[in-house]
Amino acid sequence: MADRIEHGDVVLLHRTPPRRPGEICAVRVGDDETTLKYLEWRGAAPRRYRLRPHNPAYPTLGVAAEELHIDGVFRGLLRGDVVEELLVEGGD
Repeated sequence: MADRIEHGDVVLLHRTPPRRPGEICAVRVGDDETTLKYLEWRGAAPRRYRLRPHNPAYPTLGVAAEELHIDGVFRGLLRGDVVEELLVEGGD
């Protein structure tokens, strides 16, 4: 997702588990920083997940379910003047 996200962008997340494989999710593995990846799995109670990056130059990673923390499902991205207006203290 890094090639789509620019400095100053705000990512909108829905704090809910993903409903279907292939959704873009904010995930953490262990104590790592949060990253956006396509989340893939099989079955109702997966023991492993696959984290697929948007950039095909990077590898897809397999992660045990107990090591994965899902912070939310990607819903959108705000950029430019919209972000500046939201972040202005004491805005109109």
